[in-house]
Amino acid sequence: MVRNVAAVVSAMLVGLLMSLSGTGPAGASADDWSGAFRIVHVSTSQRLVPNDGGGDTSENAVVWAALTPPGPDGQDWQLQRVDAGVGAGVGAGAHRIRNLTSRLCLKAGITGYGPTVLQGTCSTADDTQRWRLEETGAGYRISSVATGDAIASYASRGDYWAMLGPEAPTLAQRWRLVGL
Repeated sequence: MVRNVAAVVSAMLVGLLMSLSGTGPAGASADDWSGAFRIVHVSTSQRLVPNDGGGDTSENAVVWAALTPPGPDGQDWQLQRVDAGVGAGVGAGAHRIRNLTSRLCLKAGITGYGPTVLQGTCSTADDTQRWRLEETGAGYRISSVATGDAIASYASRGDYWAMLGPEAPTLAQRWRLVGL
């Protein structure tokens, strides 16, 4: 457990430092992404997974908070810092969050069920793809810069769409970033 946390923090710090300096190993650019991690709900163990385990690469495909993902595919994500913001640490500034299977980024959207987490073609110009990661002491609250809403699981048992709701001091909006 400690090794996993250390690995994800180390990978994210390297990505953040590269993003701030504009360079990285072997002349890498500021477009570099962090190491891989999973986004796991702190109290339910649900994981954020794109529709069809990442197999659905369509624009605006729904992202699930899945207790039983369809397999290992689609569970792995990367961060890219797109705005330095104020403060220090992993959560400082705004980030894009990209799925390694679908190669699409998380975005805030609306479906017939209300504010929902979707995925779409990665773009630094799309404000709905900018996310703040706020360390709360009980995990991260992941909030849309565009809407101010935070990612939450619709329900705590089973597989449900990942929803967006007003930021609240509740565990429903707390996620761990678990390194691989």
